[in-house]
Amino acid sequence: MSLSRCCASCFFVAGLVALHLSFAALPPAGLVGHWRFESLRENRAPDQSPSGNPLVVNHAVTHPESGSAASLACDGFEVGGRIDERTPLIFKQGLTIALWVWPVRSTGYEPLLGRPNPNPAWTTPLTGLYLSEARPVFGLLPAKKKFLLEGSALPLRSWSLIVVTADEHHATLWVNGVKSAEANESLSFPAPGQLPWFFGRSTTQFFRGRLGESLLWNRALNPGEVAAVLAETAPRHANAEPSSESQAASWGDRMVEVGSPGSRPDGAAWRMRPTRTLGGLNGFVAAQPLATDRWGGRTDRPARRATGFFRTEQIDGRWWLVTPEGHLFWNVGINSVRPPRAISPATGKNFATTATADLRALGYNGLGNGSVSTLQSVRDPLPWSIRLNFMASFAQKHQQTYPTSGHTGFKEQCFPVFHPDFPAWAQKHAGSLAATVDSPAVLGIFTDNELQCPVDLLDRHFRLPADDPYLRHGRAAALAWLAAEGRSADPAQFTLKDRYRFIAYVFSTYAKIVHDAIRAVDRNHLILGPRCNVHRGQFDNPWFWPAIGPWIDVVAVNYYALWGPRRDEIQEWSEAMQRPIMLTEWYAKAMDAPGLANTNGAGWLVRNQADRAKYYQHFVLAACETPALVGFHYFKYLDDDSDSVALDSAGGANKGLYHADGTPWVELQDAAREVNYQIYPLIDFFTARAARHSPRQ
Repeated sequence: MSLSRCCASCFFVAGLVALHLSFAALPPAGLVGHWRFESLRENRAPDQSPSGNPLVVNHAVTHPESGSAASLACDGFEVGGRIDERTPLIFKQGLTIALWVWPVRSTGYEPLLGRPNPNPAWTTPLTGLYLSEARPVFGLLPAKKKFLLEGSALPLRSWSLIVVTADEHHATLWVNGVKSAEANESLSFPAPGQLPWFFGRSTTQFFRGRLGESLLWNRALNPGEVAAVLAETAPRHANAEPSSESQAASWGDRMVEVGSPGSRPDGAAWRMRPTRTLGGLNGFVAAQPLATDRWGGRTDRPARRATGFFRTEQIDGRWWLVTPEGHLFWNVGINSVRPPRAISPATGKNFATTATADLRALGYNGLGNGSVSTLQSVRDPLPWSIRLNFMASFAQKHQQTYPTSGHTGFKEQCFPVFHPDFPAWAQKHAGSLAATVDSPAVLGIFTDNELQCPVDLLDRHFRLPADDPYLRHGRAAALAWLAAEGRSADPAQFTLKDRYRFIAYVFSTYAKIVHDAIRAVDRNHLILGPRCNVHRGQFDNPWFWPAIGPWIDVVAVNYYALWGPRRDEIQEWSEAMQRPIMLTEWYAKAMDAPGLANTNGAGWLVRNQADRAKYYQHFVLAACETPALVGFHYFKYLDDDSDSVALDSAGGANKGLYHADGTPWVELQDAAREVNYQIYPLIDFFTARAARHSPRQ
């Protein structure tokens, strides 16, 4: 939803609530389902319609709303329900679904209400509603052809009423009483099937957030009736404080829209995405760059305790890195700095010195993953990072890996952390740190890169052969964990909660082993972890973050598939760990880069270099606004070559600050320089703005 439409919707809702129009009563004709959660008893919400079909909820927890009203608090992994169809729900000529939704996250697929697809790998329901990147989607899957109707994105952490009205010829999607999408198409409604109507879940996935009053009609309501539903139910769903993603408009920040279909040109439909640039930041006046120490730490603040190495400190609710000299530091880094392939010998000889100077001129103060070692030996090096690949090296030694895009593949995607030889291997592998243990220029140590983490990691451990001398340890560890937890060893009885908690156990086991191995050699440098990057199983896993927190100093996250940092979610991760976070990969690639396929890589695809520049500033502004973050590493220095055949770069991709031949992308570099030099003033600006008062209503 555009910001103007979002605001218009809010005013419309407020007007209806205030006036409480005379026709504000629920249309009775054809009402076949009506559930409210203040009446929930013993996990059952009675049906207030004539159908009498109760809503049966697993692990029900309610949340108080306005007055005596309540909502269902959905945790994203086990809370959800189904309609007990004592009276079959049949929609021969039309239907209306009305549902109040308070979403927490905006990635992927979030089931709301409907009959899910019998194939759990498919998202289109037989009949029903779900969210996709916070956009409400109505789906039908009759015998001949699926039908999807997608509306504008909902604000996060705020109540919205979604209504879909559909008959045999037309479907309309409404958000807060405003028409969001419609289509004229011949529609047929599937007959009741084997699967029930699910609420807040599908067969395998669950919604995270709150779900409020929910209604079904076996006919399409008219616009006046939709307005009546909104006016009648809105007083029970007062909006809370807007999320960080929607606060920018409240502060008066101006947005522009940048289109993207995702990461591939043949992917989903192009969507316009609100994007904030430095010029649109209300009230911010660019300042002269602050004086810094040799590492890039700000010297306008009193020095903190100096240890001779980088460390972390939380000050007044905001995390910081602290330089070896004791100054507050926010890392503006870049990955994979290396010379172009076709570089002349003379230029190549001076590459490290020249590149370091050029990056400093663009406002960068550090090197991320994958840069050439010659950059470490220049006279005044940028702070740099080490990556040791503990798990990948161990599995490769046993010839148990396979190539995947961007990281290492393991048998059944189960990395062998439970192999009895791994701790000793890790101790030996960490021995290489002795060479750098006293270097103040080392920012920290990555332990691996994007370890595989499928949601069904527990199930996969059970598929490992019990008689294989290398793989059997993983299966045995899963059995032992289930026994210790008092859970059944029958995979048919595994819950999503079991699976998520096992993921946390696997990664905490790994993190402790490599932590102990590193600290036996190097007690000076920050442990940055394995570069987490998985949305389902890590980002949305409430057990994952506190499990790894004790063993990692700054948690590296490769941050893809989200249009800029989501402050609320990142803050939750940090608070669960009591650790800061660094976003160690992100980028956008543009279609106007000549000769590059742009079909590989996880970054956002945009139309042109101007849009790349806007996305860069949008990302950096949101990062500076997030107190849990202590920096970012942009991916990456050079574009992928057009003749590349690697899995994650085949055909080339426009990922870099420079063309593959080393020529600058001027528009992107100008935007990067402009915002990079304002990092510390921006942090101060956002901190002061948040402290003054809440956003204007």
